[in-house]
Amino acid sequence: MGRQTGAVTFTGRFGNMVGYISDGENLVRTPGGQTKSQIMSNPRTKANVDEFGLLQASVGTIRLGLMRAIAKTRNSKLQGQLTSKLSTIRNTSTQPKGERTVAEGTNFGSLQDFRISKRAMASRFALSFNANWNKATSSAELAVLDINPASDVFPPSSAAKFSYSFIAAEVDLIENRIIQSGMAVHIDKQDVTAITPIAGVVIQIPLSNTANTHIIGAQLIEFFDDNDAPLGIQDNASIISLATKNV
Repeated sequence: MGRQTGAVTFTGRFGNMVGYISDGENLVRTPGGQTKSQIMSNPRTKANVDEFGLLQASVGTIRLGLMRAIAKTRNSKLQGQLTSKLSTIRNTSTQPKGERTVAEGTNFGSLQDFRISKRAMASRFALSFNANWNKATSSAELAVLDINPASDVFPPSSAAKFSYSFIAAEVDLIENRIIQSGMAVHIDKQDVTAITPIAGVVIQIPLSNTANTHIIGAQLIEFFDDNDAPLGIQDNASIISLATKNV
């Protein structure tokens, strides 16, 4: 910074100088800050940028794999929440900083019970289940016990019917692509006041069983009115119920 002492002063950019006024004085300075190339030449900065790009690619892949559930729920903070969760998983990788990826994280299973919807699943459904990847049958499985709609489902006041589904996907988090995905509807527009139990079942979604991929699955509960029209997506709920590496 310097003072302008001549008879003529200026404000704004002039050549490689910038003139401005501060506290009634005419001052001059040269533009500061680093260029993009200077910033990227810093190894620490470049490592952070590289990892962030890889992380966001994995976030997009997970979202795409579970889009059938995400599209039917509401959560304006999902992108940030999923980024934070996958960042924690990525940070368990043993690779050098700048090369760590979600695919190499050692605790991918911690993604299980991650809330997709803003609304908690437990606020809509008292559900006992067990989700797993059955490599022998190449299928994602969700074992559900008997469901009594009148006592196990907690619908919004305007709901007359509900549906319950399982969504699963096999994803490649190295190339960030979907290998295969599917959806199975276990309960389709059942009366929320029904007292007859719905028998338990093992829901199976066949996947390709490609080595070194990741298997993810989610439960979804949806609500409808008397005419089978869906209620607002803010009334639905979904969680990730299966997250494991296929080795």
